[in-house]
This record gives sequence, structure tokens and C-alpha cells, in this order.
Amino acid sequence: MNILLIEDDLKLGRMTKMLLEKKHHTVNWQIDGADGLEYARAASPDILLIDWMLPTLSGLEIIAELRAERIDTPIILLTAKGEIDDKLAGFTQGADDYITKPFDIEELNMRIMALNRRAEKRISSVITFGSLTLNTENGLITQEGQALSLTHKEHLLLELLLHHQQGMISKELILDKVWRLDDDVSENAVEALVGRLRKKIGPVRIKASRNIGYQLSE
Repeated sequence: MNILLIEDDLKLGRMTKMLLEKKHHTVNWQIDGADGLEYARAASPDILLIDWMLPTLSGLEIIAELRAERIDTPIILLTAKGEIDDKLAGFTQGADDYITKPFDIEELNMRIMALNRRAEKRISSVITFGSLTLNTENGLITQEGQALSLTHKEHLLLELLLHHQQGMISKELILDKVWRLDDDVSENAVEALVGRLRKKIGPVRIKASRNIGYQLSE
């Protein structure tokens, strides 16, 4: 994994970097809060390990900035503060986990791997195309973060298009999935539904190919 460690304790930072690299991770180590924030924005690491007390920006300030920018990289907060109020403060700002110094490198590595599994599961449950996002766990379709107002059939059609975005979907498949084949519906109904959906998802387009079908297009 590609890990960003933001830690100003030189001895702890050096040791943590070395031990995590022995676990076959790639570790970039920053000692300044502002520098660490800029690196997190630019490099898109897989996980962030952030000390609470840092020069220029605190760990909580870094987390707050990243979450305000909708950067959802998993974050483990590293700190000597062990009180429940401190933990709550970290989680409130957007930390995903918390480990108290001094920590065991095996425990830290297990927490890193657990967060990575959760992140992979979250990614796998989301389908995107341009500005559209489908959460396959709850069926929610959003565009640029805003839920779309769709009828039931429009939702079924758009979900079908998102699932099959690499190829064309035929009118027959749409009839089967949206109306079911035993319903007395003509292909004209498909064309009308596509037309209504087009008006709701701009700038994403629905490309039509005669006698083949439909496909999302940017």
C-alpha cells in the first residue's frame, strides 16, 4: 500500500517508516502539517497516518481540510492523547481509526489492512460514469453529489445503463428489465422513456444506435 505518514517526532517517524516498509508498504514521510496536507492532496495515497500535534497545522486541522474537500482517503490518527473526549474529537473531524502512542507496529499494520479492506468494499459498491454515481448497496443514483429525482422506470433504465456502460443495451433488454416481457408494451415506450431520462442527466448523454440499442456517452 502507498502510505502517507505525517509525524514530526523524528525517531518515531523514522522507525515507523522503516517497519512499515518491511511490511512491503511504500511510505512517504512528512514532518510538517501544511506540507503533509499538500502531499495528501497531490499524491492520493491509499491511507494516511497523521499525528495529532504537528507544526503549522494540527492533525485535526488536516483531517478537517481533507474531509471538507471530499477527500475520503482512510485516516488513522496517531496520538499520545488517550481520553475518550480526544478520541471523539478525532472521529468527529473525520478520522477512521485511532491508535495511542506508543503503539505496536503489528497492531498498526492490522489496522491499516482492515481500513484498506473497508475502503475496497466501499469502492466496489459504487459505479460511476462521468458525473453520475450509483451506490449498488442502497440503489441511490446521484449526479455531482446530488440525488436525482427519477421515476421508478427512469431509475431502472439508468441503473441498467450504468451497469452496462461498456456496451450497448438493446430495446429488448430494456423491455425485459424495466417493463418485463409479459407486459403489453411497444418499443415506442422505450424511446419515450429514454427521451425523458436524457432531460434529467445532462451533460451525460444517452447515445442511440439504430437496430442496436443505447449507451451512456459523455
